Amino acid sequence: MAATSRVFVVAVVAALLHGAVAGKTKIEFRLTFDSIPDKSINHATAYPQVQTTTIDASGVGYDVTNDVGGEQAKWTSFLVKQQGNHWSEAGNITFGSSGAGINFESFGLSGQVKNGPATGASYGAITYNISGGYGAYKGADGVMVDMFESDGVSPSFPISAWGFFWIDA
Repeated sequence: MAATSRVFVVAVVAALLHGAVAGKTKIEFRLTFDSIPDKSINHATAYPQVQTTTIDASGVGYDVTNDVGGEQAKWTSFLVKQQGNHWSEAGNITFGSSGAGINFESFGLSGQVKNGPATGASYGAITYNISGGYGAYKGADGVMVDMFESDGVSPSFPISAWGFFWIDA
């Protein structure tokens, strides 16, 4: 047991030293926003939730538990350019009431929308550069991707955003 404890302590200390040497802290997020677009501006809110992916012999499964408590994240973005079914976008996400947030801009016309399985439905994805931040996330540098689907009937639709960024430690 003592040897196992020492190995664990060494691994933890090595991980802490690696972060200290690099001088950066990595922050990762996966959020589902309820999006309400208004012409070329998009406002969305994400609430705390637990997302679970399972893999077993029958395939892949996904479950979301909502109402887990906590604060909201707010998304605001605007359309920069559109060509056919491709677009570029820029905006920000503010995490909670502390005022900490990130700025993002798409990598060129990286957004693409496709026709969905039902009439009027659509889905798509876009990639972003996290190009700075504010509050505790000032100087953020990283990447983000979002995927969405619209049933073509409801004015709102979910945006699934996943990203990570580094800030000074």
